[in-house]
Amino acid sequence: MIRLTGSIRLISLLLLPVLSLLTAACELSSLEKEDASVAMLAALSASFQAPALPQAPIELEINGEYGEDFDFDGHADMIHQIHASFHSSVGYTGTWNSETPFGNPERTVLEFDNAKRTAYVDCPACWTPGISRMQWTVYNGDIYYCEIIYGKATLADAKADSTTANPTDPTVTGSCGFSYWSKLDPL
Repeated sequence: MIRLTGSIRLISLLLLPVLSLLTAACELSSLEKEDASVAMLAALSASFQAPALPQAPIELEINGEYGEDFDFDGHADMIHQIHASFHSSVGYTGTWNSETPFGNPERTVLEFDNAKRTAYVDCPACWTPGISRMQWTVYNGDIYYCEIIYGKATLADAKADSTTANPTDPTVTGSCGFSYWSKLDPL
């Protein structure tokens, strides 16, 4: 009964302005009635706007599962599972996890920028725990990544570090800080 009463109250509140406009329109000439109809439709459409639709999430451009052959024996020694996105309602979500012979560190993606090909991840169980900056590039059709900064206490510390990797030729030793970029082979 309360819902019915509430529904009737809501309908009457919605119809009151319409009835007022219709009453005023009846007293107008035919030309004025046409203008009044247009005004009434404009007033109704302005008061009944559809809610904004949520934006589609922005996906990290290298989402997927990859193998990494770091000892160059033709086998994937590490498996990377990368899945991250940005949702306007919740922010950044996702992980960049690795299965290695040395353990399986779980990294939480804190932030990423596809245009800069950069992701900041938090890895409390890594060899050097803390915030890392992962960079990636595409070279000769292959994806390479470089963990150029690691072990930072905060995201602000990681962002403030100006160390960069050189993505022009990721196969050159030293282009990723002390080392080389690692190739990610899609699985």
